[in-house]
Amino acid sequence: MNRKTFFVLLVFLGGFLSGLLLLPQSEPEPLRGLTVPAQKKMKSVSRLRNPKDPRITPVVLATQKAAPSVVNIQVGQLILTRRGKVFQKRGEGSGVIVDSSGLTITNWHVVHESAISPNFYAQVTLRDGRIYPAKVLSSSRANDLALLLIQQPKGKKKVTFPPIEMGDSDDLMIGETVLAIGNPRGQANTVTAGVLSATDRTELVLPPGERRPRAVHGLLQTDAAINPGNSGGALLDIRGKLIGINSMMQRESENIGFAIPVNKVKEVFVQELLSFDNFDRFWTGLKITHKGKNLVVNGVETGGPAELAGIQEGDLIRKIAGRSVQDMKDLTKVLITFEANQEIPLEIQRGSQTMSRKLIPWERDKARLFWLTGILARPLDFRKDRVTFQKAYREVESLLGAVRFTPLEVLRVQKGSKARELGIKPGDILVGIKYYNFWDQEYVRVFQGGIADFVRQASHNRGRSLRVLIYRDGKGILGGDLEIR
Repeated sequence: MNRKTFFVLLVFLGGFLSGLLLLPQSEPEPLRGLTVPAQKKMKSVSRLRNPKDPRITPVVLATQKAAPSVVNIQVGQLILTRRGKVFQKRGEGSGVIVDSSGLTITNWHVVHESAISPNFYAQVTLRDGRIYPAKVLSSSRANDLALLLIQQPKGKKKVTFPPIEMGDSDDLMIGETVLAIGNPRGQANTVTAGVLSATDRTELVLPPGERRPRAVHGLLQTDAAINPGNSGGALLDIRGKLIGINSMMQRESENIGFAIPVNKVKEVFVQELLSFDNFDRFWTGLKITHKGKNLVVNGVETGGPAELAGIQEGDLIRKIAGRSVQDMKDLTKVLITFEANQEIPLEIQRGSQTMSRKLIPWERDKARLFWLTGILARPLDFRKDRVTFQKAYREVESLLGAVRFTPLEVLRVQKGSKARELGIKPGDILVGIKYYNFWDQEYVRVFQGGIADFVRQASHNRGRSLRVLIYRDGKGILGGDLEIR
């Protein structure tokens, strides 16, 4: 079969309703509690009275087998009101459970605002109507995939979630029957059938928040009806096995939809999404590879949490919190139970020696600032650091007048970094950045949003320099050009 490449403008099928190329925006969702009407539970084939009923076709069997593994994902924000915290929905999509612990695959564009919205909240609804909160563990923007973890109910019996059976997208036939399961336009548990129209398609898409389209390669094409809300849902073969993750549809066309092949999903799952170094919840400064039955440390970030814990390249990870780990899935299942700044006990092997180490991961914003600048910092707490806070504030006030800002205390400066070359040192107080406008007039932007504010400004200036303003006790306000990585 000749390989053909078509470039068309596509729209993603789910995610935030304000996305640039999503279908027409609906009215804003009103505030609501953390529950939605339960979906009516469907009978399984095994419970039908007559298993020889002619209506029980291969499509029905495949649906009954896979549907419990496909979930509805609602995304939005937790808003504080007089009634307490309530969930404001901003969009929705679908997801596929891939492990009984609740690991769920969806599209990056469904949950992409998790990285920039401090009040981001996601919840999943199972086929039987049960609702659970979910956390975004990691994501791959380049592959439009994300990994969520369905949260276990607190104080109740542990829930086992039904994982889907994986297929093989390298063993597909053009024209074979395929099924799409998802939640188009909020219609939960919708099943449509069609055929596999083509493989190895390359399409041009415009991701949410971006100005330029980019090419996505190796997609499956199907004529099974898929619509907004299907993003992250399952594309199945007639045996009920997952062969792709539904992702996008061609604009102003009918029955032209695309899915990421399951073999690509598996590859990204193992190499990126299961890499705890990509976890959105914390950063360890470790890079680990799986060799045989060993987890080998193949990278340690200078000055990062792992180096501070005494872990070295070449160490073997044997146990975490007393649990044996032999592959990346074992590692992930243990680490997802921890939070940033929580001590993680490790048992490692170095040569013939077995030793214990205690790793304390950093919050993501702290880690991002460290990557970009080589600076580890923390916001000053007025109640605990009143004297330092007041000194810094008085200096800023004499320069800019009365302003509100969050000073950042430098805790550590990475060896070999541009920050160290500039002379920044522990104890310095970061207060803001000096800019110049079109007319070469200078103005100062203080850090009103703490570390996250500095991270945003640094991220927008990668490969360039920022004029950073620092308060140093006894020296007043100092300035210097800090090169951003």
